[in-house]
Amino acid sequence: MKAAELTLKLIKESIIGGDLTIDSNIPPGSGFGSSTADVIATIRAVADFAQLVLPRDTVSRIAVDAEIASDSLAYGDQPVLFGHRSGALIETFEGDYPRLVIVGFDTGDPPVATDEFAPARYSPEEIETFSILRALAARAIRSGDAAALGRVSSVSAEMNQRHLPISRFADIVKISGISGALGVQVAHSGNVAGLVFGAGERDQVDAGRRILHEEGFGKVIEFDVFAAPRAWS
Repeated sequence: MKAAELTLKLIKESIIGGDLTIDSNIPPGSGFGSSTADVIATIRAVADFAQLVLPRDTVSRIAVDAEIASDSLAYGDQPVLFGHRSGALIETFEGDYPRLVIVGFDTGDPPVATDEFAPARYSPEEIETFSILRALAARAIRSGDAAALGRVSSVSAEMNQRHLPISRFADIVKISGISGALGVQVAHSGNVAGLVFGAGERDQVDAGRRILHEEGFGKVIEFDVFAAPRAWS
């Protein structure tokens, strides 16, 4: 695996032989970060074998070199703005994410091969909108405003329709409104989406799950942000 080779080259270790086992339940091409999870785990496993702990920015750069693009997984639950094709940390947001519950699901669209997916080319108007969303997201995280973060997510999801359209996006937005969700999130390089709820909104969460099933969306899973996911249904 390229990630292992790059890590060994960086730490200047000559290891003869060894076994690396990747055991993952993340569906490839879904936008869950399956490839990044595998690569980050590989980099850290090799470094651990050499009794080293690599800085997060170093891990991220190796990940990008290994797979062209990466997400911010190396930074764990720290809210950051991350250059997914440079591996560079652009901004660290002050505070923690608000407590959220996400009801994720398969949109029914085909999986996306990340290494074959052409990067989005955003218009000047979209770039300007992203600047506004960036400021709003920073404020929402700093103040713990779950509703504001849900709105940011929804605008981002709608913008993504021009680059990787979800065939039933209008239905998803409708379900979000009916169930009382704070917003919608989508994978920008995959085929999964989610309804965003505030923690403690049990009735709304249950309504969202029920309507998704009624509307034929599959692989519905509920999880608290940065907590272990519950079982698929």
